[in-house]
Amino acid sequence: MYRKLTDDRLLLEEIKEVLFNESSGMFLWVHLQLEILWSTCFTDAEVRSALRQLPKDLEETYRYCANRINAHDKRALKVLKWVGFASRPLHVEELREAVAFEKQDTEFDSNKLPQRDFIIGSCANLVVLDPIDLCVRFAHSSIKQYLVKNGLPGPQRALQEQPFDEKQEEMNCGEFCIAYLCFSNFSLQIEHKCNATRDAVVPDPVLFAGPALKSSLRYLFRVPDSPKPQRVLQLRSIRTSTIPDRSQYKFLNYATVNWVGQTRSLARDSPMWEKFEKLATCFNETWNFHPWKPGGRSLRSQLHSLFGWAVRENHEPLLSIALNWKKEILQWDTHLYITPLPVMIRRWHRYCLALQKPIQT
Repeated sequence: MYRKLTDDRLLLEEIKEVLFNESSGMFLWVHLQLEILWSTCFTDAEVRSALRQLPKDLEETYRYCANRINAHDKRALKVLKWVGFASRPLHVEELREAVAFEKQDTEFDSNKLPQRDFIIGSCANLVVLDPIDLCVRFAHSSIKQYLVKNGLPGPQRALQEQPFDEKQEEMNCGEFCIAYLCFSNFSLQIEHKCNATRDAVVPDPVLFAGPALKSSLRYLFRVPDSPKPQRVLQLRSIRTSTIPDRSQYKFLNYATVNWVGQTRSLARDSPMWEKFEKLATCFNETWNFHPWKPGGRSLRSQLHSLFGWAVRENHEPLLSIALNWKKEILQWDTHLYITPLPVMIRRWHRYCLALQKPIQT
């Protein structure tokens, strides 16, 4: 529920006058000062005190806002990073999931989801909720420039010691996508179902065996005086092809689309490399996390598709994984319409040449 800043009309006029005189025509500056007053001042005396200490420009305003971020809550830092370095603006429901887990987590836990109000309020007016598409964005594009240049000030440096490195933060987003897609909610769900059994009621075989046999063996299957017409057997359930319910995982679509694109600079010594390799080489038909289309159902066909996509998109980490399976890569399925290996080699050769620095003359 919204509240009045003050009931004093004279104070309201004073606020208008001070903001108009100090703004230098900058609407964003005025907007942020009003947000700061509304969120930090609860008495007329506090309002007057704040008016005497207004930040002089946008950079000082950003520093003031950043100083108000809880230095002990890593989720606020995650909000800033996702808003600043995601490949597209995240819907508030996607962002709730994105900040609710760590890279070492193994399953999705809906009990850890923060409320919408926390997502917006945790960053002290630096981010806003777009009322049209419900995506979370910076209050102004210059906020990202400030964070990349200056990082977080004061005690908040405990969350982020250095200014934000754009390339590193984009890869950090990709690593969180990898961790999310490796949750047991996706990789183990099918395996749990495969071992399930159910009771089935079937007619007693003895009722059929006696009449069916014409030899002396028929006496081994004589029907008892009070036969049981039915028996209960435990049969393994057969999993039929179903479409998974993706709607319950709000962050799933972003993670599926962007885990490859935001990990182009992932190194083998990264703590996430093992999960990255597993995600690239484990072919999940139910969820389909790969951007490449498999040429068939065999492992060889899947690896061919991975290798071809990595070469075409110049994705070095994926290519290095594919080359671990050289034997399978070199054995081509002649019945499939797959790009021949020599063509891929020539493409990769051109890519390697392009990476070399030009000769200085």
